[in-house]
Amino acid sequence: MVMCMVKELFRLSIFSTSHDKIEIYDRREKKVVQVVISNRSAMCLGCSSDECIHAGYALGTEMPRE
Repeated sequence: MVMCMVKELFRLSIFSTSHDKIEIYDRREKKVVQVVISNRSAMCLGCSSDECIHAGYALGTEMPRE
């Protein structure tokens, strides 16, 4: 179980950030996914969901704030 979690962790990496958006590269899907951050919630534009792995990763990532 731990090995599976480690593989999922390395699946995603930060591609770029701005004050309200983070772009994440998903190695499994081989694409960049945009996640919009507002009011301490995240909405993944790639999955059209706030409960996907990309939204969770974005919320757990330190983002620069203005």
